[in-house]
Amino acid sequence: MRELQGVPARMAQVIAFAFSLLFVYTSGFGLISIEIHRGGYILLTYLLIFLLFPFKRKSGSRKVTLLDWILCALTLASLGYWIVEYPSYALRIGDPNMWDLTTGAIVIALSFEACRRVVGYVLPALAAIMLLYAYFGPYVPGMFGHYGATLTRIVDFIGSSMGGIYGIVANTYATFIFPFIIFASFLQAAGAGKAVEEISLAAAGGTRGGPAKVAVIASAFIGSVTGSSAANAVATGSYTIPLMIKAGYKRHVAAAVEASASTGGQFLPPVMGAAAFLIAAFTDTAYLDVVKLSVFPALIYFLGVGFMVHFIAARSGLKGLPREQLPKLSTALWYKGHLLLPILVILGVLFIGYTAQIAAFCAIVSTVAFSYIRKDTRMKPSQILNGLILGARNSLTVGATVGVIGIIIGVVTMSGLGIKFSHAILSMSMGLLPLTLLLVAIGGYIIGMGVTITATYILLSVLAVPSLMDF
Repeated sequence: MRELQGVPARMAQVIAFAFSLLFVYTSGFGLISIEIHRGGYILLTYLLIFLLFPFKRKSGSRKVTLLDWILCALTLASLGYWIVEYPSYALRIGDPNMWDLTTGAIVIALSFEACRRVVGYVLPALAAIMLLYAYFGPYVPGMFGHYGATLTRIVDFIGSSMGGIYGIVANTYATFIFPFIIFASFLQAAGAGKAVEEISLAAAGGTRGGPAKVAVIASAFIGSVTGSSAANAVATGSYTIPLMIKAGYKRHVAAAVEASASTGGQFLPPVMGAAAFLIAAFTDTAYLDVVKLSVFPALIYFLGVGFMVHFIAARSGLKGLPREQLPKLSTALWYKGHLLLPILVILGVLFIGYTAQIAAFCAIVSTVAFSYIRKDTRMKPSQILNGLILGARNSLTVGATVGVIGIIIGVVTMSGLGIKFSHAILSMSMGLLPLTLLLVAIGGYIIGMGVTITATYILLSVLAVPSLMDF
């Protein structure tokens, strides 16, 4: 991200504050309207991306260029038009006017650029291939060929209707994922990260290979709240990696331990990663059921990482940190443990029967409330403000993908590619379930090397899951 200065910096802060405040409100009190909920999420996400991320990722520029201002203006115009006009557009779906098509095409182009700036070229390239596939379907040989779609049909379905960019992914990001990202930012602003470090250090720092075990425990705690591998590595790695190196771990081992431990945060309840909420939405399953099914695999994963850390330490002859350098566990829990209570609030609200977005709202409010238990941890208005701004900024790495993933899903829906791909997998596996599972796993492994976890799940869910359902 750019480090903006002056008026653009204040403008980005105001947008980020309003962005978070709007979706904290909707998570607790319900939607204003579906077009504001989905369109507003995409509009504010793209505005922040064009202000905060430069055209060239390594440019080092701190200024918002003329191109960025033009993209911001196009974002306001096209998405603003969709939000205002959607009630009327809903009555003419399938018969778009010139403005529907123009703004739809602009939104598609903006989605490519926003994703490219934040996550790179792979995902936009996949979406571009899918658009070409939608148009040139009649020329595709074999079973993957289809009747094709006109440019009008493609732009209308993907750029204006609820079948593409404004579809289920936009709704899931705005309804579930963004409020939990804000919650994680509030915990960070309240000082929960420091609390996790102290508790982890007190619990495992003195054991064999203690610093690495601290990294595993801390990543489990932080990951269970942020649901982001990258955020997890940043939050804990800046502290644990130097600690591991100082204790005698080789640099690449310290990095590998942190990467492995941080990855597990994607599927450790209660929050988990964006894919968990999409699983709940795609399969029409209660999020609490997804949480229940994820607990034991996640614990086994962290147990496995912990064993490997112990074995590496034993083989290398590494010892734990001296007792005098460690905080007391009882002291750490007494003075900082209350900052982690919002995690229990999430679980409690879910078990009572409320939805995930209500759980996120209660967790955000309880973070502020629990911080007042001790005078030295009370959140000031400036910290609450920073939590809201930080939440919006942290959401951009996820939000940047909303448009291109919507494009991919829209093309799969239009072309019937999911059923055709499923048939191909069944043919290759000769109807054998173990071989089908292996092919799907290999596909996930290959796709996951180039795109995010969320995008990998979505691609597999629309392409490979139909073949598994046949079993």
